[in-house]
Amino acid sequence: MTDAFGDDDFFKDYPPTSTGAAAPLNAGASAPAVGVPDDADHAARLEERATREATVVAERRAAATEALATLHAKWGDRCARNAEGNKEFEGTFLRERDGLIAQFSKPGEPPAWHVVPSLVDMSGKYKEGARDTSRMRSVLMKMKTK
Repeated sequence: MTDAFGDDDFFKDYPPTSTGAAAPLNAGASAPAVGVPDDADHAARLEERATREATVVAERRAAATEALATLHAKWGDRCARNAEGNKEFEGTFLRERDGLIAQFSKPGEPPAWHVVPSLVDMSGKYKEGARDTSRMRSVLMKMKTK
């Protein structure tokens, strides 16, 4: 094969030996070429790498499963506490509402208008994160004054 520079033997003596002289490619054919891994060693390294990777993946998966179980347990506890608090609040609210309605209305009749402001927070202030009821207050006040 002739290269662009006219040298016929440029490729046949590649790769060079450690002494700098070119060695023929077929010299020592039973010995593996430099830089080419043995198939058995390569397969062993690949198998070792796959085993390490599988171990790491299994460890990470176990850690993630444990973290997820902990997260779900905390969430379930928080939901149970919130449900209990909501039931208590609802019970208190219903008792107060029914007490006010019974105090100012006759049984079987709709509540009187003067009871409605006592059922709604008319202070005009609300806590951070709570609903703003200013629109409801203004509607109630308009209806009461008509």
